[in-house]
Amino acid sequence: MKPYTPSSIETDIGEFLSKRVEQMKEFRGKNLKHNSRSIENIWDEADREYQPHELTVEQGKTLVTSDDDDLRSRFVALGKEGDWQSNMASPDFYVKVNTALSILIDENPEAVFVPSAKRYEANTKVAYGNWKNSWEVSGAKQQLKKFVFNMAKYGTGMWRTYPKIVRMDKKVRTEYYPDDPTKDRYDQRSIIKFNDLCRESLNPHSVWLSEMALPGDPLSIDDWYFEREYSLDKFRQEFKDFKPALAVSGGANEGVDDPKTDESVVVGFYESQIHDLYSIWIPSTKSVLYSSPLPNDD
Repeated sequence: MKPYTPSSIETDIGEFLSKRVEQMKEFRGKNLKHNSRSIENIWDEADREYQPHELTVEQGKTLVTSDDDDLRSRFVALGKEGDWQSNMASPDFYVKVNTALSILIDENPEAVFVPSAKRYEANTKVAYGNWKNSWEVSGAKQQLKKFVFNMAKYGTGMWRTYPKIVRMDKKVRTEYYPDDPTKDRYDQRSIIKFNDLCRESLNPHSVWLSEMALPGDPLSIDDWYFEREYSLDKFRQEFKDFKPALAVSGGANEGVDDPKTDESVVVGFYESQIHDLYSIWIPSTKSVLYSSPLPNDD
């Protein structure tokens, strides 16, 4: 770890995010109007119901009628040895979700590009080719599957489109000696593995929207926030250009119910139209890695 002293602006943004993120999380945890459950309770129930599972002892006692004597009924502990009733929960939800996926995903994303004038016909074909290539190269079809899955399972899908660039530090061999490999010479270079438009499906559990957000109206989202867990090595590779990241150590995964590793780092991403703010921070330490006005359209 290297010491880092945040600027006054970073301190102010960190204090703002601490309050605002907590407000967004508290709001989603509240019960829905005319309902005794919150949206998070409903999502958690969907998670439990989706996975094939056994009924618990409390759930598994039921009044059943014997096939041999349908005039009498008795309480049976489902799944208990010697009794004939299974304790496996019905997989209806699992079947319905995957049926929906098999129908919807087979309809590959398609678009119609129509030139506004004859002289634009050639450009329209190029635009269509770029659009088609973007779906293939960026892995967007796989992301579409995740998005539709979340829509079928939770009734809610979170999706973002953004320009993505992935660089990797790589040793490139510049001189080759077959008889004596120890003499080989290498240059350290930065290799660009991906540089294109990226479509990404986000886990709804890790995304929080402003209280005034309305379904089907993106402009009603005043601000939004999502969190992502990184391994320490991946974090250091991706955020090495940000000086505050040098002071982050492993274990910055506070708030994660089931962290992937003890050395993982949770990073938060926040955007606000009202405050014209984009910020990346570490929630556990309240430290701001980066902040700026929202990116321009270009």
